[in-house]
Amino acid sequence: MEKAVPAIHFRPEVIHNPQTITSFLRLHRSLESRGSRLRRDSAVAFFFQRLLSQHSTPSIAPPREGDEDFAVNRTKKFLDEHYAEQISLYDLARLTRLSPYYLHRSFCRKVGMPPHAYQVHVRVSRARAFLRRGRSISDAASAAGFVDQSHFTRHFKRLTGVTPGRYLRLEQECTRRRGPQALTSLS
Repeated sequence: MEKAVPAIHFRPEVIHNPQTITSFLRLHRSLESRGSRLRRDSAVAFFFQRLLSQHSTPSIAPPREGDEDFAVNRTKKFLDEHYAEQISLYDLARLTRLSPYYLHRSFCRKVGMPPHAYQVHVRVSRARAFLRRGRSISDAASAAGFVDQSHFTRHFKRLTGVTPGRYLRLEQECTRRRGPQALTSLS
């Protein structure tokens, strides 16, 4: 038997709340920008989660906290194995049999970042391995699932502190100085 969801009622101040308006505009910009579907889905989930928690009447009880470890671990494993694919939050929700919003919230709480950020970390890690094996920057970016080289470079630098080109030069210096075993020290 299906359970009916009660009506959602918002407090009147939601329309005039500057933080909500700013959050909505940020969501709108992120939906228009290029990037992964998982990132866009996560942005929607985050916005509506905050909207409901901050501005709705308490007519909807939040989901009970349960043992989400299995779902989160399954999501992480799936993202580790399918890092280069375009994955939606809804795909992950079907995989774990949780709602997209509950999975997003659980993943953030357990891992410390949303699923799309985790996927970016995995992609950068894989791209670093591709670069160490001698693949070109554009080939490593494409193989790791980045939509273009500038997207790749931005995330790579944010996570490693250097551009992919600089990373390659540092790798080559290490190889010349210490031999092939030095490559594993930068990982």
